[in-house]
Amino acid sequence: MRSSFSLGHTHQELESTDSTMPLTKPKQALRDDLKEAAATLKWAGVDLVAVADRMKATGDEQAASELLEIARSFQEVEDKLEGDPERVKAGL
Repeated sequence: MRSSFSLGHTHQELESTDSTMPLTKPKQALRDDLKEAAATLKWAGVDLVAVADRMKATGDEQAASELLEIARSFQEVEDKLEGDPERVKAGL
């Protein structure tokens, strides 16, 4: 979820301190959305691992294994998404 809180600088102003050109508003929104999606997947994966640990503790090895597989797939997608904001910034 994006915050409307501001310290007096826009995303573009902050980006302009970088050596690349400032992002357009749509590209900045895409970059922010990709970062948010990666973070959401990360925490969902953390939650799944915790649930899998509890299920394993109760003896439900099969369900725990299935949840860990889902968490691994989340990690793979998160890894891909983490590089996307910089590719957007670079204009790729």
